[in-house]
Amino acid sequence: SSPFTGSQTQSVEHSNAMDGHDPEAIWKHYGYVESLESHGSMPGTLEFIPTKEWLTQKLKVPVTDLVVEEKKSDGGLGGISGARYFNCHATYAGSELHPTLGLPTELFVKVRQPMQPLDEFLPEMVAGSLSKNIVTDVLPIARTFWGGPHSVICENLKDQLSARSWKETGRVSVSDAKHIFAAYAHIHAAFWKLPHTIGLKTFAQWDQLIGEGGPQYADGGWTEEERERAYALFGPHRHLLDKMRGEIGLAKIFQHLSSHATTLCQGDAHPGQVLKLKKHSSYAEEHGRWQIIDFGQAIVANPAIDIGSFMLYVDAKDVDERNDCLKTYWDALTGRLLAKGVNPGLTFEQFQLHVKVACTWRLILIFCFSSSDGPLSEDDANTLREEMRLSEDFPLDQQAYNALVEQMK
Repeated sequence: SSPFTGSQTQSVEHSNAMDGHDPEAIWKHYGYVESLESHGSMPGTLEFIPTKEWLTQKLKVPVTDLVVEEKKSDGGLGGISGARYFNCHATYAGSELHPTLGLPTELFVKVRQPMQPLDEFLPEMVAGSLSKNIVTDVLPIARTFWGGPHSVICENLKDQLSARSWKETGRVSVSDAKHIFAAYAHIHAAFWKLPHTIGLKTFAQWDQLIGEGGPQYADGGWTEEERERAYALFGPHRHLLDKMRGEIGLAKIFQHLSSHATTLCQGDAHPGQVLKLKKHSSYAEEHGRWQIIDFGQAIVANPAIDIGSFMLYVDAKDVDERNDCLKTYWDALTGRLLAKGVNPGLTFEQFQLHVKVACTWRLILIFCFSSSDGPLSEDDANTLREEMRLSEDFPLDQQAYNALVEQMK
């Protein structure tokens, strides 16, 4: 079997090194023999700027000219990694029939900064490698051409974007959400029942996105005090979070969800990770109008991890509209699976419950960020709850919690 998914023929020592998440060992596992220490003006240093010579080396094709513009990160939930970003316009020494040798002229380069961990780009490299050879199924994912310890080179779709804004209010319309969920269903179906793949996040490396913390994170994750403030914002629902975390255990819940279904999940699904392309562009015709970008938190998990997270940003007025969106996703997912003779392995009702859990987990992260500077006033807290549409039955109520406990028996 393939060493890419961690074969059973690996030595015990090698497997233990991977499980222990030694970033340098994992990069070497994938054959990265360049120095993992940054010297001079190269990725991983503050002075580095992409050059045509550097791109030629990474892309393995001749780049004859390069125009580079650094793009500033806007921070927040849409860009919190701290990497440097560059828009690059490349010219290639191609042929008459293939002047770009099949590569786009517009590239997006991410560069690790010295304070960032060595595993910063591991998930993106692995996710890009998993998808790049699936040529018979054009996935709605911006292509990754290089991923290494210090940098990532991706397709840049900025010139393909729709001129019409679709997320001005911070929320996504139900009609747009249905298209986006269909794109996620396409990706999830393509990687259905994928086993954990070395280099993708494990739960212990990912759970910072649900309010956890610990020494495994470069920044320590969330503190007990910060998590307490976030949990308090749930009001009457707060006791359910305490039960999930204290009585069952979040890792155990994650394992249970994964026992029903696994796929390649983006792991950090929100509107900032989705691009809407021009309606009649040739690219959109071939690849789809809705593109999913940034797999920096990619993890093998239950697909509800993505859908529940994104659901918080959908402008659904009530449970019927939310379920309408979920049904669109479910029909797209199961349609693709059943067309290939694959049984999804879970029911729509089970998936609905899993989405409620994932939605609750994402809300913890939002509340952590919202209260990171200190406790909110009661007025601000109520405003935030209204914005997130926290209610007696959303995202999780006692009935749903009881159903989860029953399902886990």
